[in-house]
Amino acid sequence: MRKLLNDPFEVVAEMVDGLEAAYGSQIAVTPSRRGIVSRGRAASRRVGIVTGGGSGHEPAFFGYVGPGFADGAALGNVFASPSATPIVEVAEQVDRGEGVLFLYGNYGGDVMNFSMASALLIRSGIRVMQHPVADDLASAPAARADERRGVAGGALVLKVAGARADEGASLDDVHAAAAHANARTRTIGVGLGPCIVPAAGRATFDLPEGSMDVGMGVHGEAGMARREIGRADDVADELLDLILGELEPRDGGSSCGG
Repeated sequence: MRKLLNDPFEVVAEMVDGLEAAYGSQIAVTPSRRGIVSRGRAASRRVGIVTGGGSGHEPAFFGYVGPGFADGAALGNVFASPSATPIVEVAEQVDRGEGVLFLYGNYGGDVMNFSMASALLIRSGIRVMQHPVADDLASAPAARADERRGVAGGALVLKVAGARADEGASLDDVHAAAAHANARTRTIGVGLGPCIVPAAGRATFDLPEGSMDVGMGVHGEAGMARREIGRADDVADELLDLILGELEPRDGGSSCGG
C-alpha cells in the first residue's frame, strides 16, 4: 500500500489544519487543536452534543459535526482516543447552560477519557450525560449487547439525538432518544484487507489473499469467522440474516420495540 505523507506523526495535525482552511466559516478549532466546534446550531437547541474518537475513520468524527448532528467533536491520534483535554474544551464551548451529552464508540480508551472529562466538567458546574454507542453485533452476544463496539451505528444515533435536541428537548430526553436509537441499531462488517497506521508503517494484521473476515472490527479486531471471499450478493444475504435475526419481532411486538 502506498501513501503520500509528509510526517507520519503529524497527519492528524495537518488534517485539522486542512479542515480549518476549508471550513473555517462553519467550524472553530479549540486551543489544543484537537477539538472541532460547529459555528451554527438550531436556536431551539438547549443541549450540547459532543462526539469524538480516534482519527483514521474519516469522515468520522469531524464529519458528524454540523446542523442536526453533533455540536462538536474531539479528535484523537490515529486509532487512539482523544484525551480528556479536547473533550472538555469542546464541551465548554457547546454548553448553553442546560448540559452536554457525550456520544462516542464503546471502546475502553474512549470510555475512560470521556468519563474523565465528564467528571471534570461536572466539578466545574456543567451537567453531563453520556452514552457509549454499541451496535456491532459481531463483538459480543445479544445477552451482553452493552459490551459491543460502536461502529457505523453512531451516525444514526447522533442523528436521532440531534433531531431531538433541535426540538428543544432536555438533556434527559435527548439522552433517552439516543439510548432508544442505539438499542434498535445493529451493524456488522466484513474485512477484506489490512490498513496501515502511518506512525507504525506496517499492516495492522494479516489476512491471506482471497480471504475475508466476517465481523471484523474497524481497527482490525478479529471477527466471527475467516473464509474465502464470496459473491457480493451472498455476503450481503449472510450479513442481513445476522442483523434481522436480532431485530425480528418477538411476542407479537414490532421489530422497532414499540
